[in-house]
Amino acid sequence: RVHFKKFLQQIYNLKIFIYNENESISINRKKHSIQGLWGKCLTVAARGCLVIRNLDDAAESYNINELPSIFTFKNEKEIPNIVKRIDSLSLNQINKMRKDTVNKLKLRNDWNTILEALESG
Repeated sequence: RVHFKKFLQQIYNLKIFIYNENESISINRKKHSIQGLWGKCLTVAARGCLVIRNLDDAAESYNINELPSIFTFKNEKEIPNIVKRIDSLSLNQINKMRKDTVNKLKLRNDWNTILEALESG
């Protein structure tokens, strides 16, 4: 684990950030999936990095399908084919995906929804 500021600096050196956010917690000795932790994915994509992340039920709430630089998988075995698909893209195509994602995130202004909810009482 690295400090958040260092993490943000490191992602500038990456072409693709791949991770799986399939954590679970135990309640009464039964495992429950934690869904909806898309903040890291959005932060990385907003910095211009391509992201490959596991798909979960909360993806729809974040409209992940509208963000072209975020690729999702249901099974980790899909990752090599996603990487091959990305590698087959031209630099212009990748840059357009990055730009479109960053612009959509700016327009959506998701970051202020919690603040707005708190301010409205």
